Amino acid sequence: AQPIAEAPAAVYVITQEEIARSPATSLPQLLRHAPNLQVQRIDARQYAISARGFNGYETANKLLARIDGRSIYSTLASQIFWELHNPLLEDLQRIEVVSGPGGTLYGPNAVNGVINITSKAAFDTQGGLIRGTAGASERTAGVRYGVPIGSDGAIRVYGNFFDRGGLPAGAAGDVDDDYSGLQGGFRMDFDAGGDRFTLQGDIFDTETDLVDGDGERGYNLLARWTHDFSSDTALQLQAYYDDYRRRYLLVTDALETFDVEAQLNTRTGAHRLVGGTGARTTRDLFDNDLNPFVLTPESKRLWIFNAFVQDEITLNPELDLIL
Repeated sequence: AQPIAEAPAAVYVITQEEIARSPATSLPQLLRHAPNLQVQRIDARQYAISARGFNGYETANKLLARIDGRSIYSTLASQIFWELHNPLLEDLQRIEVVSGPGGTLYGPNAVNGVINITSKAAFDTQGGLIRGTAGASERTAGVRYGVPIGSDGAIRVYGNFFDRGGLPAGAAGDVDDDYSGLQGGFRMDFDAGGDRFTLQGDIFDTETDLVDGDGERGYNLLARWTHDFSSDTALQLQAYYDDYRRRYLLVTDALETFDVEAQLNTRTGAHRLVGGTGARTTRDLFDNDLNPFVLTPESKRLWIFNAFVQDEITLNPELDLIL
């Protein structure tokens, strides 16, 4: 943690208070609060979100987004399919938006910026919550329940339903882009002083009315362990599995991801060190029955390995040097 004014990057934080006051009913709508993002709605289902300009459905790429440390960037399309991610907004703690390259601390694919989404710990969401909205073109419903596990743990489960009507016709012909879906999941946290453990997962299923059978489905599971060696040194180990499949306009694409990473944070004297390493493997699939464009092969497994170290040196109270 550090004051935003001291961060060596263009950063805006959507705070928990802003999230609570926002009229947004979806994650892309909530991102409109960040002035360093361009948020464009394509239809009832799709959004194009970018930083540093050049926004559009085909150009909103090379912007990394992470939810609780899990990358939601599609290496198949070099962009983010926001329709795959419908968390309960009441569960979000904050959203950090970094404008500009952030690959050193956040991982690969962060050329134009980073959207880092952090949800609340299960300790902070005890009891029940029911939320519903209804309007001429959108209806939503959400439910959450959290309970303690002994003296050191807590768990919550949630469900989030939405039904969004198609956008009105413009200069072009109207299409049936009604969109509905359901996402559910859980988060479990344990805090035993110097050791903290988190296990969380989500599952979702959505559909759109344009072509019969169009929609998305998938699931993910993440585990993270943090150990404090001292007040100045901590080690974090994290692994996650993510799998989804999309079908839209006779085109099917799928992406399976397994990622494991480690990060060490320590401070000694004038040096604040962050170092880490990780490995990620993805297997994608692209099956096009709409036009002649194909990928050869249709499916392929890729590997990414990374390692980094950053040293922030305090030269004097007003000046830092970052290597």
